[in-house]
Amino acid sequence: MKKLFVLVAALAVLAAACGTASTESTTTAPAATSTTGAPAPAELNGTWILVSVTLNTRMISVAEEFGANIELSNGTITGNGGCNSLSGTYTADANTIAVGALTMTEIGCPGALELETTFVGLLTRADSYSIENGVLILRAGTEELAFRRS
Repeated sequence: MKKLFVLVAALAVLAAACGTASTESTTTAPAATSTTGAPAPAELNGTWILVSVTLNTRMISVAEEFGANIELSNGTITGNGGCNSLSGTYTADANTIAVGALTMTEIGCPGALELETTFVGLLTRADSYSIENGVLILRAGTEELAFRRS
């Protein structure tokens, strides 16, 4: 009985140690700037939900339940690709945007990976944007991501 108690106590200590360890680090991203050094447009700030993807002139509607979204805030971009969380930085001016390399979690989600890969690829290739009737459109050539404000 004493051995069982010691084993249970050791497992409890081990479990507590695993639950409190953290490898997460925090950094402060610089404010978004334009190519002229001015602050990025405040109209971009906020949470945006992906509603459609346009590839080769073919628009594909995306169900809100898929969960792909971005939050833009003064040069920092965070969000979810539909499966994995993402974070990074961006720069923007009146109609151009550049998203830097993104850090992402690596959760396997069957059925979501193809759309998430397309979403993230377009996001990092986006070179211009517009906001039309409350819809944020990020463009990479003729390909587009359309978001509605959350």
